[in-house]
Amino acid sequence: MERYHSLKDAGVLFQRNVGSLEGLYGEAVSVRCEALLAEGMYEVIGTDLHNDRYADFFDGFGFKVSV
Repeated sequence: MERYHSLKDAGVLFQRNVGSLEGLYGEAVSVRCEALLAEGMYEVIGTDLHNDRYADFFDGFGFKVSV
């Protein structure tokens, strides 16, 4: 976590990825995202939705996905 705080102190902005936090990319990634969230590290939220491969995953969040 020290490395992340160093980046934040240097002015780096952190983006939370919805899929990462919700376990789309595995448990280890989800756990790390939860830790960063608990530390208040995120400034923005986004997705990694570049095609319709994961479009169904985002239905539960109320997003209208159009790719």
